[in-house]
Amino acid sequence: MKFSKLIIGVLLCLLISVGVIFGWKEANSVNDYYVQVKAPMSKAGEDNSHYVYNLKGFDKNGKEKLVTFFADKRYVEGTLLVVSRSFEGYTGDIRVVKANELPRKLQKNFNLEKAQALQ
Repeated sequence: MKFSKLIIGVLLCLLISVGVIFGWKEANSVNDYYVQVKAPMSKAGEDNSHYVYNLKGFDKNGKEKLVTFFADKRYVEGTLLVVSRSFEGYTGDIRVVKANELPRKLQKNFNLEKAQALQ
């Protein structure tokens, strides 16, 4: 009886440890989201020098997420961007991409004619 309780306790500790490790990895991972700028956007900051974007974005697998980020510049409507996001909401570098750089499975989610007209 004591032996079975010990085994159950060890298994529970292992399961909790594995859950914490994989949860930590997921929480600290950074994913790229593809977004297309839509107007209008709002200004933020004490001196209104930053632009706030709230856009529908897609990761490389097509998973949709609302992506909110700040930028120092105003992007033209239709511009395609890649925004790096982490679980905590950290936004890394923002890169402008061309329509032909989008993963093929994501192309249906964006107005590529508008994006190509900007290139």
